[in-house]
Amino acid sequence: MRVLITGATGFVGKHLITYLQGCNLVTLGRTTASSDVNVVHHTSSFDIDADYSDALQSVDVVVHCASVIQSSAVSKESQLLEMRDFNVRATQQLAMQAIASGAKKFIYLSSAKVNGETTEINRPFRESDEVQPTDAYAISKYEAEQVLNEAFKDVEASLIIVRPPLVYGDGVKGNFKSMIALAGLPLPLPFALFTENKRSMIYVSNLVDFIAVCIHSSAGDGTYLVADNEPWSTAGMFLFIYEALGCKNKLFPFPMSLFKVFLDGVGKRGIYERLCSSLELDNSLARSTFNWSPPFSAKEGILQTVSSCLKQEEAK
Repeated sequence: MRVLITGATGFVGKHLITYLQGCNLVTLGRTTASSDVNVVHHTSSFDIDADYSDALQSVDVVVHCASVIQSSAVSKESQLLEMRDFNVRATQQLAMQAIASGAKKFIYLSSAKVNGETTEINRPFRESDEVQPTDAYAISKYEAEQVLNEAFKDVEASLIIVRPPLVYGDGVKGNFKSMIALAGLPLPLPFALFTENKRSMIYVSNLVDFIAVCIHSSAGDGTYLVADNEPWSTAGMFLFIYEALGCKNKLFPFPMSLFKVFLDGVGKRGIYERLCSSLELDNSLARSTFNWSPPFSAKEGILQTVSSCLKQEEAK
């Protein structure tokens, strides 16, 4: 089986290449993703005028992980215009050329942010829910889903859209690495009372395992929310990070409402939403459709992630 991977130099893409070593792999992007001689790389930018025909030759499955996550533009409108060029138009161009080349399957890595930013407690997002993308990134990912659904509507090739929440694992950056760094500070943290919220995440090895199952499965088209089986409360997450770091519990009780008011007052409401609200996903459709179960528990994933972060710090 010949599999083309975009975004192969990214966090998920690197893990996916390692996981799919038994496949005939092709990567597509601006820079070479792997030194493995068995991985064929094609250099290309992602835009509406790009020609991917050489890279797509004899490809059975396309896994499109590449995307623009952040924009330097100030306004939401400008950010969206910038992200549409890459996340929407270039994705559409790649899909149309993949269909023309005879690819049998197109797997698109979208985002759970398409569903929205928060959930009510014990009301997880499901695929049947009305979407509520709010920021430019989420809107562009949803628009990409729409153009893909239209492109694959009347063709034999199948389309699988994967919506993960926050992804963590070896090499993680961003919010999860910031949480580990925060837990490592010699300071108490005001999260002891944050025990009722539920936040879904996915360990990168669980995500690439699901993508691999999608590659080889005969299951049909669809959109799937994927996550570890166990969501975390904010307090529970920090307690386990402390345990993984070998630290004592440094959480202290502080009223959630006052914490929220404080962050509102300093213009950091987004921190509260990302850290303390609920964002829970129901992964049952993915599990039942593909007869899939995450091979690693969330605790195993967090332990490995913290361990890899500590090793990176020691190597500096």
